[in-house]
Amino acid sequence: MAPELSVIIVTWNCAQQAEACLQSLSRFYPDGEVIVVDNASADLDALRVSCTRYGATLLAQRDNLGFAAGNNVGARHAHGRDLLFLNPDTYFTDDSLPRALQAFAQLRPHYGALGCRLLGEDGALQKSCSFFPTAGREVLDKFYLSRLLPQGLRTRLSLPNRNYARSGPVDWIMGAFVLVGREDFERAGGWTEDYFMYGEDMDLCFKLNRLGRPVYYWAGGSVVHAHNVSAAKRYGDRRIVRVIASTRLFLQKYGTQGRAARIRRINLVSFRLKRLACRLAGRHDAAKYYGTCIAAWREELSALLAQDA
Repeated sequence: MAPELSVIIVTWNCAQQAEACLQSLSRFYPDGEVIVVDNASADLDALRVSCTRYGATLLAQRDNLGFAAGNNVGARHAHGRDLLFLNPDTYFTDDSLPRALQAFAQLRPHYGALGCRLLGEDGALQKSCSFFPTAGREVLDKFYLSRLLPQGLRTRLSLPNRNYARSGPVDWIMGAFVLVGREDFERAGGWTEDYFMYGEDMDLCFKLNRLGRPVYYWAGGSVVHAHNVSAAKRYGDRRIVRVIASTRLFLQKYGTQGRAARIRRINLVSFRLKRLACRLAGRHDAAKYYGTCIAAWREELSALLAQDA
């Protein structure tokens, strides 16, 4: 009999964090199928021990395929009616997962995927959902004008400082927790493997929306997210470059040339003003960070993407 849910976890050099994730799944959702796809990690032996301990299927890859391609490998081996793509640096502290499944069962006629609240290890709310990039929303976000808007409007626009205590439809949810029906996932073509890391969650949600299967942010449960464990090891201080490259790739795929150019100009102006302000305030590390952002928006996209080839 096929399981109700298959949990898919992609790892890269994070066996310690994956151990905590698997342990929490064993405690709060012991009946699901769990598939771990490892992208050629140096700590594979430790990960193998954890998978054996908690009954997870381990699919060890010979190369680092990236987040999107690794998730697709796991999906091809999964048997569940629903798929939960879960970051290895997450763990549950309560029964949020079975309750999320119950919520998704009720929402399924109208929605294709569900995300939940992401919490830091200190309990602070993390960005859990967001908006597809448009010139207007980028202006509101990058120049902090959204803070002047009523909370209800910020929530409806899925702006970063929205009210995360309120459930509702959103443009896209963070890839740390993506619960999606298998049928909708396959109709959407799975994860787009042009993205190595970052942007693939926005891309998947965009494809679901185009199919008439929008995405829902559910505030009724949460998962703890250590945040960027693998990315910090791979990219260090240049993580923001990967985020910008993925945003630009998304715009190239789905936006018009004019929209992409407008959003590029908005970001360049914003980051230049922020760099200037930081220089005047003597905040040299922050000024250097914004300089990195400027360079990432100015550089040829093909050159940025080639860094992960």
